[in-house]
Amino acid sequence: MALSLILVLTAWATDISGLIVGKVFGRHLLAPYIRFCLNTNNLSPKKTIEGFIGSLFFGTLCFTLLSYVFLDSFGMGIYTLILAGLVHVKLCIAGDLFESWVKRVYQTKDSGTLFPGHGGMLDRTDSFIFSSAYILILSKGVHRN
Repeated sequence: MALSLILVLTAWATDISGLIVGKVFGRHLLAPYIRFCLNTNNLSPKKTIEGFIGSLFFGTLCFTLLSYVFLDSFGMGIYTLILAGLVHVKLCIAGDLFESWVKRVYQTKDSGTLFPGHGGMLDRTDSFIFSSAYILILSKGVHRN
């Protein structure tokens, strides 16, 4: 139960903080950097570098605090836990960008109508695409000797 809670709350904290920080402080678009790295056009054109940084910070903070409170830090020290949180958040963001890319390949704006105005169910869960496997690996103790 705690693993699911950490997965869901961290993913949503990452999404929401990126949106809020990007809306309030966003001045520099992330799209040109994504285009350069992935050789694709128009992938998440409204995302900003400031939103990306906000996602990294608040998502990692959420992961670290929840892991510390609920799972005794996965048996890790604080610096290792923060690094694990940063990896988890980057995987959440990668899932979001991947889902955005899939929508553009199939030329669809929304992935469903269950949540009107939110892009569909896939937009609510896209952060789990890669990050859920990572949480499973952490929980099974691969990081331990």
